[in-house]
Amino acid sequence: MSRPQRIGPSTRARGYLLVLVALLGAADVAELMATDPGLMAASPTRALGSWLGLALFVALAGLGARSVSRPGRSVLRRGLAAVLAASSLVLVAIHLAAHVGGLRPASVALLALLGLILA
Repeated sequence: MSRPQRIGPSTRARGYLLVLVALLGAADVAELMATDPGLMAASPTRALGSWLGLALFVALAGLGARSVSRPGRSVLRRGLAAVLAASSLVLVAIHLAAHVGGLRPASVALLALLGLILA
């Protein structure tokens, strides 16, 4: 008898996709920090939030890489992805209320939501 096929990406493929999405998110945040240092210098809380977002994306990439070599359920990986997605959505709401930011906060939130789906 044949085994039923799994629908969707394998656990390893999901891990690789999670790493890719998290690194894209980290690159997006790092690019903002590098290209607009005046914005970071003008507001210490903005700079702290950007550093924290960068750290969370890098940590999620690390946990995604770990899931490739050790597949299994990770509460930490999912929890981190949930915190990142929630904070990114709050960031989008703040930017919308202030009528600033353009598509950048939305792109970061989209990457964070994709990370949550893949986690």
